[in-house]
Amino acid sequence: RHREFQARQELQAAVGRLQDCHRELAAMHAQKHEQAAATSYANGELDRARFQLDTLSLALEQANRRLVDASAHWENEVVAERHRAFALSISSKDECMAMQRALAAERRERALEFERLRDLSVRLDTNAGELLKQGHDMATVELKATLAQREAESKVQQMEEWVRQTLGVWQRQRDQELSEAKRKLELIKLGGACGVTSEEADRSMLLVASLWHAAGRREPRAMSPEEEARCVEGALNSWRVYFHRDAGSELPLLRPTSSLVLSPLRMATGARAAEVLASDCSAPVREPPWVVSAGGGAAYPPTASLAGGP
Repeated sequence: RHREFQARQELQAAVGRLQDCHRELAAMHAQKHEQAAATSYANGELDRARFQLDTLSLALEQANRRLVDASAHWENEVVAERHRAFALSISSKDECMAMQRALAAERRERALEFERLRDLSVRLDTNAGELLKQGHDMATVELKATLAQREAESKVQQMEEWVRQTLGVWQRQRDQELSEAKRKLELIKLGGACGVTSEEADRSMLLVASLWHAAGRREPRAMSPEEEARCVEGALNSWRVYFHRDAGSELPLLRPTSSLVLSPLRMATGARAAEVLASDCSAPVREPPWVVSAGGGAAYPPTASLAGGP
């Protein structure tokens, strides 16, 4: 029993040492794994450091190449700038010399001009009296011209006033003649018993009114040539329609030579009135029964025989 007890104790001690060995072995395995992980991390860091070193080396080489290129470009620029500065200095010197020559020429021209001005001042001083006399003469002539212009303007105003007065008198006389013609035509319209119909009296009154209207339109002379030609043609057509009638129609109340229609016809048509007058006066005229041929003009029926006559 004592041996068994010792054997059990030794076995327990051996088991305990075995467990301690297992624990130490597990600790060693753990340390080994930690060292392996540290080694792999250190290897990774070493690889990254090598990659960064390669990258930095490449960047340094590129920087060196750029530095060399920049140095060469700068040297070229410095050389070109020196050439440009040299050329600019040469051109500046040329310009300075040209400006000096121009200045010298300008001085010579100014000196010549000064000489001319001095000679001119001497001549002006010698001719001052004559120039003053001519100035007085010019002032006198201008004064006379001004007076003559004022006198002419006053005369023109007087002539305009006289023309306006003359036109007013002519207008009043024309109105009086028209009123007299209208009165006579009204009397003739009332004298149908003497052979004058109311239609003929209306035609005569319309002829006189149309001729005087055409004459009044041409009076201000503000119409265009086309309007004036239409006005003249209208007056001539009115004349032809009144006097050129078919055979067997009623005789006209007025005669072509009557001043009642002749005056406005000449005023309205001007030189063309001679054409219709020549053709109408050369043709034989049928005398109405109330016309007195011995007087050489149109004689209207006695007003005493008209109904309502004075």
